[in-house]
Amino acid sequence: RIKSNEGRGGGGGGGSQSEENGFAHNDNIIVATTNGIKTTEEDVETQMANDYDEAIYYNNLAMVHQSAGKIHVALHYYSYAISYMENVQQLPPNNNDDNYFWSDGVPRPNVTADILNNASLCAFQAHDYKRAYECMVHCVTLS
Repeated sequence: RIKSNEGRGGGGGGGSQSEENGFAHNDNIIVATTNGIKTTEEDVETQMANDYDEAIYYNNLAMVHQSAGKIHVALHYYSYAISYMENVQQLPPNNNDDNYFWSDGVPRPNVTADILNNASLCAFQAHDYKRAYECMVHCVTLS
């Protein structure tokens, strides 16, 4: 995970080369090392953009299966969508609204509550009332 705002701004000392905890700061770019592989913030944001797209894809795929009557397959895809959105949530928001922005200014609405609402309704259709309740509680908590 990339540290959020620590060490940014380029005001001090030309960059630390200490990588004890897996992080290094070089010329305004924070680099994370994982098993010897260095990842920049741009790479992390690209991965999160891909995860965001995957979450929307799996949500839509689940809705297709749900409307076709394949409820349990739909629940499986909703769980994929939720797990991808958990990865996206690691990107720090620029403001306190539900709408976040990518670094290029494009809005990134938080669709986690929408996915949870869909999953709750699908679980209700599958007569899995406990899961439906848990998804709806989490959905209401996020909204």
